[in-house]
Amino acid sequence: EQRRGGAALSCSSCSSSHLTRARTCGPPLLVRFMPEGSLKIAVVSTQRGACATLNSFLHWHLRGAGFDHCFLYLDAPDEDSTRALQIAQPYASQVTVLMADQAFRERESYSELPSWPDVEAVFATQVQPRQRLNCEHCLRLCASAGIRWLLHIDSDELFLPADGEDAHAHFHRLEAAGTWQFTYRNLESLPSRSSRDASNDCASSDSDVFKSVSLFK
Repeated sequence: EQRRGGAALSCSSCSSSHLTRARTCGPPLLVRFMPEGSLKIAVVSTQRGACATLNSFLHWHLRGAGFDHCFLYLDAPDEDSTRALQIAQPYASQVTVLMADQAFRERESYSELPSWPDVEAVFATQVQPRQRLNCEHCLRLCASAGIRWLLHIDSDELFLPADGEDAHAHFHRLEAAGTWQFTYRNLESLPSRSSRDASNDCASSDSDVFKSVSLFK
């Protein structure tokens, strides 16, 4: 159901983000956790090589849009964990960083997740299946934490609520409409050559494309 407000600002070609109420692993199950009038909302994102934009990503979703929590699944923890943990540290208890390598997937029983039969043959070589599994794993964490809505978004996307409302107001509207899942359209950026070049250099002061890009299509 497409209603007023909500979009994902994207700095590359990315799939649409999806929202769903927390579900447990296994058959689809809608679960109500919070008292009436109370709502906890979170973001989940699979991240790889995103050191240049991670602080803006966290700052916007937690301090700007107003999400309660952010789950980061590091797709290459050997490469990114040290820097990602440093960037996440100022946000303290609002960020959970997970080292989503093969050992993690085995320990966390990814083979029992609903989408496993569909992606088993390709998840090791394609990022989209890993994103899908990470999101399903995160739904189990949300169920334990009492989080009612989860936004899946790529590392180079930002969630933009409608004018005059924050993320909480947006999801309250979805609740009032009886919505349980919502898909957003992407507004893709048109980066200049200089911003594209800078985005490949994490040491550059201009490498954060969330700060340097302002034109979207």
